[in-house]
Amino acid sequence: MKRTDSVNRIVLLIVGLALVATGGYGLARALGVSGEALSEGVVLTSRISDFVGRNSEWLWPLVALMGLVLAYLGWRWLLAQFPAPQQVHNFDLASRGPGSTRMRAGSAARAWAKDAGKHSAVSSSRAWFQLEPMGPRAEMRLTVLDNGDLEAVRSHVEGETLDRLRLSLEMQGLEAHVVVRLQESSERFLQ
Repeated sequence: MKRTDSVNRIVLLIVGLALVATGGYGLARALGVSGEALSEGVVLTSRISDFVGRNSEWLWPLVALMGLVLAYLGWRWLLAQFPAPQQVHNFDLASRGPGSTRMRAGSAARAWAKDAGKHSAVSSSRAWFQLEPMGPRAEMRLTVLDNGDLEAVRSHVEGETLDRLRLSLEMQGLEAHVVVRLQESSERFLQ
């Protein structure tokens, strides 16, 4: 277990216990478990009520601002729990002589997406490369018209476009992950 995981669990445990204790105390007091006098009494003293009444012009906007700051910090913490996958920026291609050849991954991804988008049933395509432990992996999101031939699109992407991509990158073992979304075709007829 990572140190950050341990710290996260400890902090969440402390916050959770504090909230359970506060809620339990308020519930017990409201139900009169600790005596009739406490269940009928006020929660805030008159000093606190007077302070809030005198300073309500700036107090409630400050409370709202503190709530927004806490929500933002919670959102940032939540995003930190799910790190974004690393994207590949460049491919170093083998060269036959002195020097080296470098291809931008974004250019290769756009070319692959454009190549896949040439099929008549594909309405849009987007591609990128992610860095995995075994090496780069090609990712694509395709939007296909629902009246299109999915098997033909699959054959086009897997057989033709992916082969050309692997050949151009000199990576015959390049893995690809393609997600297809169906889009309603505008060619609908009423009978």
